[in-house]
Amino acid sequence: MVIYDNAEELWGAGIGCNGVISLWLEPLSPRLLHFWKDALTQRRPARSALMYRCSESTFTQGQRWYDDEIPVAWQLGHYHGPGWSVFVEQLQPPPQLVVCGAGPDAVPLVAGAVRLGWDVQLVDHRAGFLDPQRFPGAELRALPKIATGSSLVIMSHNLERDRGYLDLALASPAAYIGMLGPHERTRRLLAGRQDPRIHGPVGLDLGSQTPEEIALSILAEIMAVQSGRQGGFLRDRRVFSSDRS
Repeated sequence: MVIYDNAEELWGAGIGCNGVISLWLEPLSPRLLHFWKDALTQRRPARSALMYRCSESTFTQGQRWYDDEIPVAWQLGHYHGPGWSVFVEQLQPPPQLVVCGAGPDAVPLVAGAVRLGWDVQLVDHRAGFLDPQRFPGAELRALPKIATGSSLVIMSHNLERDRGYLDLALASPAAYIGMLGPHERTRRLLAGRQDPRIHGPVGLDLGSQTPEEIALSILAEIMAVQSGRQGGFLRDRRVFSSDRS
């Protein structure tokens, strides 16, 4: 295990601003590799802590802790004590996007999410529409398998099918449910039900018209919601002034 305290000068990475960059290098241990693999397979957040500086006998440089082994006082980020420094990081699984409906407008949405590195499911009851050549990189399914915290967009353009997809979405642990189409259509599908996860008409109000533009807007809105930011009209965002008390 090696620490480079001046990696910018050593390698000329061109990523700093005349500051100091510390780079930690260590062998990839089987336990760490399996820990990451299991977390990604199970689609769960996973934390690990690394003791990267240590000059006392209480700890060992390079020592690692995993999930419940990590002391409660260490959440995320850097922690320091007399003679030691530890870094706690969290591995997040890739966002999952479930697209219900394999029409032509789903093609750019699936392609955009795949390019972002997301796990993408494409769902349609019509087997002939589930063509892997049209949707490379997506998992093709007749019924959705919705993971906790995932995002789901309903866009089959069939009222009864969308009603069925919506029922499945509302009963699922999805964090975001996007409805394509006008407000009145979504109101009819909800039939009086209320759910804060519902977003519709789906996508930011950015003047999108073509399928490619609409797909970009949908992905932007999902990313905003995942980050806890406003995913609504740009003009409605609060403006923060530097002279606020």
